[in-house]
Amino acid sequence: MMSLSFTLLLSVLACSQVFAAPMPALVTVIAPIPGAGQTGTATILGVDQAGHTTFAIAEPVVDGSSTLTVLTATLVAGANFASETFSASFSQPGFAFDAVLGGECTITGDIAVCNDGTETVTTDAAFVTASLTQVLDVAEPTPL
Repeated sequence: MMSLSFTLLLSVLACSQVFAAPMPALVTVIAPIPGAGQTGTATILGVDQAGHTTFAIAEPVVDGSSTLTVLTATLVAGANFASETFSASFSQPGFAFDAVLGGECTITGDIAVCNDGTETVTTDAAFVTASLTQVLDVAEPTPL
């Protein structure tokens, strides 16, 4: 018969093994090309000296049990800055689709300046932080 202390020790060791793996984190970031109300899956590529985190985002587009294409994006985000490049492609006989979009926003006080590569718009920072956001399920801990 095992003693109570030995059983407790085994339980503690088992729990430490279960929780040793990094847990995913939900992070909300400013995103010039926000997701369509869906949580994106991301990994962290790095953090620059200004504290901006670079995320790699990959979202499969699924029809039934088959994957049609994978939407990819690179997002650099900080507390007052975001820059994103999004790409997608799809082809089948008689139809092809390729898209590359980009944009960036910088927030200074109550003002946000956003540029989509063709036009610069100055708007209220509260509008940007309320409407141009993306929730990311990050596979590793995030410095944000």
